[in-house]
Amino acid sequence: MNRLKELRLQAGLSQFQLAQAAETTQRNISYWESGRIEISLNAAIKLAQVLQVNVEYLAGFEDDFGTKQADNANALPAYSKEEQKLIEDYRALNYSGKKLVKQTVETLKSTSVQGEQKKKIN
Repeated sequence: MNRLKELRLQAGLSQFQLAQAAETTQRNISYWESGRIEISLNAAIKLAQVLQVNVEYLAGFEDDFGTKQADNANALPAYSKEEQKLIEDYRALNYSGKKLVKQTVETLKSTSVQGEQKKKIN
């Protein structure tokens, strides 16, 4: 799976604009987004630079948190139904929603750590 179209739309670029920035053709962008042809490594590097992501994320091998994606479902850790639902809901969000979730999680983690430290002191 590649995330090219999602990233292009989040950047507010047309296929033609992205093609110009990545020094390729609009037809290539269209084919890559639809999966008709595979993106070459050189083109993926250029697209990742333009879209300000890493190649692994562009190709779908890494998620927003930098976690490598497993090649098959059997390699995934066992998640509860609640965890699976959270992951599905997260994946359905747009870029802004994902960014807000990340910020919220970081805030909750720091609050949780501070609370644990206070418990240890008392």
